[in-house]
Amino acid sequence: MEEYKPWTWRPPEGTQPVTMGMTRQDAHDKVSGQAVFTRDLKLPGLLYAKILTCPFAHARIKSMDTSKAAALEGVRDILRFDDPDIETDNATGGYSPREYNILTLPDVG
Repeated sequence: MEEYKPWTWRPPEGTQPVTMGMTRQDAHDKVSGQAVFTRDLKLPGLLYAKILTCPFAHARIKSMDTSKAAALEGVRDILRFDDPDIETDNATGGYSPREYNILTLPDVG
């Protein structure tokens, strides 16, 4: 019987195995705070959305005063759970999440 010899790996001829890590090209920018992320981009005419959720689980919404929010500078529109369905002409074929999403109904629980 042949004597057991452990197998040893050899790199293909003319090559060397990687023996050290490579420095990430974006590492310095990230750790120094100079990296630009998509959240940092400010495009002209871009609108931002803010979603306000109910702080109470299983609460029933009796009323909602959005007048202060509407009076803020730069507010373009306010969409509420009790607004009529918004007409859409997109890939969803007029799908309204209000029909299916319990979070858009006045009884949040």
